Amino acid sequence: MNYEVKLDHISSGSSLQSNATVKYGSIRQQSLASLNLGLKRLRRHPLNIISDGKLMYEGREWSATYQLTERAPRDYRSLLRVSLPSATLVNVVSTYKMSPRYEFTNDITISNLQPIRINGHLKPILKNMQSHIDIEYEGQSYLVDANWMHRGTVRAFNTHASGEVSIAGHTAGLSAELSRRNDQFSASIETKYNQQQRFAVSSQITTSLQRPRFLIRIEWPRNFLAVAGSGIYAHQDWHTTSSDLEARIQITSSLLGFEELGASFLHDNNINGFKTNGEIIWATNRKIVGMLSVDRAKAALTLNTPFHGYRDIRVESTYSLTGTSGTVNSRIQWDGRQMTLLLHGNTNHPSRMVTSTFRFTSPFSGFEVLSANFQYSVNGATRQTSADLTWARDKQV
Repeated sequence: MNYEVKLDHISSGSSLQSNATVKYGSIRQQSLASLNLGLKRLRRHPLNIISDGKLMYEGREWSATYQLTERAPRDYRSLLRVSLPSATLVNVVSTYKMSPRYEFTNDITISNLQPIRINGHLKPILKNMQSHIDIEYEGQSYLVDANWMHRGTVRAFNTHASGEVSIAGHTAGLSAELSRRNDQFSASIETKYNQQQRFAVSSQITTSLQRPRFLIRIEWPRNFLAVAGSGIYAHQDWHTTSSDLEARIQITSSLLGFEELGASFLHDNNINGFKTNGEIIWATNRKIVGMLSVDRAKAALTLNTPFHGYRDIRVESTYSLTGTSGTVNSRIQWDGRQMTLLLHGNTNHPSRMVTSTFRFTSPFSGFEVLSANFQYSVNGATRQTSADLTWARDKQV
């Protein structure tokens, strides 16, 4: 096997020409391969360049020509023609602009195929980035689009990003946003498919120590769920305000049985005690309302419910402690019925005597009245204990 290689290169101020030839094979049968490349600048301003190339190998030929023309500053047009051994011809006509954003178009024609058009743009600015590519083939469009924007400072900003893909009439998109205004933060994310199927999540949070708030909402086709909450925290002067601690939460939705849910409470401290109000809501006109108050001599709880037999519940307890004597008197009332409890105790140190009384009443059969008395005394070396227990009617121990 013999090889013969020949290289030629010619260069001038406005053109380049390179040729390479390879001969190989035996003395009786030789083959030839060659490559020719050329580049010529026709004009510097505005720019105009042409180039060509040809490759021949074992009787087959590939060839290409290319021309680049500057139509205006930062505005170019090019033409590429490629010929393949299979008699396939490829033409690509392109335009390219560099201001104010990068834009391009490509019209491609290939033998025995439908024309292809590719166009797009790119804006490579960090705080306002845009990109777009659109491909058209056989009457169908294929699209990819993406955007990004950021404005503001650390304590007040808005950032938005979105993307969309479209293939043969089917579109899918995704967008997201994040913003801040001092103590308030907002965020959202949304997806769409063919403009009909939509899924979204959004939220808003206020991070104020005294008045925090939040809102979260979820949406999907023909349904939604929202949760909102707020609060008040008076971390100073608890004894001078009527709302030291307050919180609310509300849930609304399109789901059957969960159309409206809510809860709230308010707590107030004062010098003598505290008072707390609360409420729970579900469905329409279905709620439980309660209030608890406590001071130095009394504690009271009231409940209003929608349940039959327990619509109005009241619990009250008074207590006193004076010297060596103490009394607790409690009462529970609900829908016309009542239970009471009395506890009393006394200690007499000089006479070394302890007495106590217990009395319980209720509407339940067999437990209408239950009472007990207890006495313990010490007299010198003598210790005496007495007790009695009474329940029901004429039953006593």
